[in-house]
Amino acid sequence: SDFYTRYYIRFMVPDTVGILSKIAGIFAEYNISIAAVIQKEKVVGLYNGANSSDFIPLVLLTHTASENSIQKAIEKVENSNLTKGKAKVIRVEDEEE
Repeated sequence: SDFYTRYYIRFMVPDTVGILSKIAGIFAEYNISIAAVIQKEKVVGLYNGANSSDFIPLVLLTHTASENSIQKAIEKVENSNLTKGKAKVIRVEDEEE
């Protein structure tokens, strides 16, 4: 059985036009809806082993999605040369009402 929850995902991406669109398109292929996006400005110094003048953090918060779909989407993003290094992924478990 598959596990369903929301996810916080951080990629290190080049600061170029169209990166967010490409990543969102890959997530859409796996029926993953993005609830929020944070794209931070460039920072001075090294960040996660990447020269920060070349890469910036892109954070996605998804709506509820299957873990299997999330893993496949992240793998496709990482294999498409859109990011630097591996994504950081955290499950977001909402409190029961």
